[in-house]
Amino acid sequence: MRPIDWTAADGTRLGGTIREPAGAAGRPVLCLPGLTRNGRDFETLAAALSSGDHPRTVVTMDFRGRGRSAYADPATYRPDVEAADVVAGLDSLGIETPAIVGTSRGGIVTMILAATAPARVGPVVLNDIGPVIETAGLAAIASRMNLTLGHAITTWDEAVADLKATMGLTFTTLSDEDWTAVARAMYREDADGRPVLDYDPRLFDAFATFDPAKGLPPFWPAYLALGDRPVMVIRGEASDLLSEATVAEMAAKLPHVTVLRVPHQGHAPTLTDAPTIAAVRAFLDRADAADSPSA
Repeated sequence: MRPIDWTAADGTRLGGTIREPAGAAGRPVLCLPGLTRNGRDFETLAAALSSGDHPRTVVTMDFRGRGRSAYADPATYRPDVEAADVVAGLDSLGIETPAIVGTSRGGIVTMILAATAPARVGPVVLNDIGPVIETAGLAAIASRMNLTLGHAITTWDEAVADLKATMGLTFTTLSDEDWTAVARAMYREDADGRPVLDYDPRLFDAFATFDPAKGLPPFWPAYLALGDRPVMVIRGEASDLLSEATVAEMAAKLPHVTVLRVPHQGHAPTLTDAPTIAAVRAFLDRADAADSPSA
């Protein structure tokens, strides 16, 4: 694994990682994280997909204001801007049409790309996101951000305890090791070795005008832009952001949709358990086979 860096159209420095295993075959995979998350969320999945008998090149990208990417004008923390940043990153790597694994916000960006830059989108995995976003889930995200931003953390044990307090009701089978991994992905160490949230606190501005009573309008046209591509929809069985009704409608509206439900997890599944990784790998392999001239 090595770091990657590129520059957005407005000059913002952006970053991520790439794994380029020897003998890589099949379509490269691009992993896009959730609203306040970064590419470290995909370390287990990326390590698995870039190894084994049929390793793939795997790229993770951090959206502006998160992880390895620089902070920017909060007005640019928008999915359409982030989609343009992704295209610039793919251009810098010489990758034309990757498969994309998009978690939450990353899935929204993926759907925007399908509508605005369709040649840059291959098979798609949407991790706990669809064109209808439940207001309860959005309110929960806002509440968690408000809690974590307003609560000083001085040790990694405190960071883990905070995550358990805010996420433990819907992630009921994670081990202590799992919770530590989640904390290490969400926080980074400051100069004194204390954990700090690895995103720009001004991301919270995105919720300044959010009214839970009104919610957000559905964006079915962006989802339908996925068209004939193979699509895997992953839903955490305890998710409050993606409903079963929406999943059923998503599967009915497009011709090549695979649905995977992850038990004992909410929004958004961690993509670290063996059954989920195996399912994603099998989905990508089937998509490659369908692309083959002999298929």
